[in-house]
Amino acid sequence: MMKAKILSILIFVTFVKADGENCNLLGQCKNAQISHLITASTQLQCLERCLSFDDCKWYTFKSREEERNCELFITCESVVDDCSGCISGQNTC
Repeated sequence: MMKAKILSILIFVTFVKADGENCNLLGQCKNAQISHLITASTQLQCLERCLSFDDCKWYTFKSREEERNCELFITCESVVDDCSGCISGQNTC
C-alpha cells in the first residue's frame, strides 16, 4: 500500500501539467508542438530566443548538448523529468 502511494506521488511530481506559469522546471516538454530548434549558450539565452518568436510559448534547454540544444514550442502538454541537464519553462518566466 505504501509503495503505491509513493509511486502515485512520484508520478504526480514527475508529470507537471503545463498550466499557469511554470519556470525552471527540471525536464523536457513532451507531447509538444515544436516551433524552432536552435543553439543557445545558456538557459537564459534560450528563453530570450523564445521571446523573440511570436509562436513560442515554452522552451526546453538541454545543457548537455552543444548544438540545437534549445527547443522552442508552441504547446507543451507536460514536462517530464527524463532528461539529465534539461530545464523547461514558459515564455512568461
